[in-house]
Amino acid sequence: MWLSLIERIESLLAIYQDELPDLENLFLHEFKIITGQDLIIYIRLDPGKRPKKIPKKWLDRNVNSVQIILDLVQAKIEKIDLDNNISSIDNIIIEQINNYKRIILRDALQAEVLSIKST
Repeated sequence: MWLSLIERIESLLAIYQDELPDLENLFLHEFKIITGQDLIIYIRLDPGKRPKKIPKKWLDRNVNSVQIILDLVQAKIEKIDLDNNISSIDNIIIEQINNYKRIILRDALQAEVLSIKST
């Protein structure tokens, strides 16, 4: 499962418990590239699935969505297709390859719109 390939998963586990969302039907809010000695890419998205049990403090503040933030360190952009609308992502694939991870964002036609390698 994709969760085993990311770090700092405690918050997601606490919110979703045993029913973690798939990385499908996502809305991409933000894609940020931070330059420096190492390239850092910041991806902020809404999963299509909300937790069944919403925390009380969220209900009190009228929170209506969950966001997942991926910080990719020592990143390398392998492919980016800015000609297509990438705000609506059909799915994300996270895979471990040797000593790095690859993140692939695909559109509804399963075309790769973004592919990134990261440690």
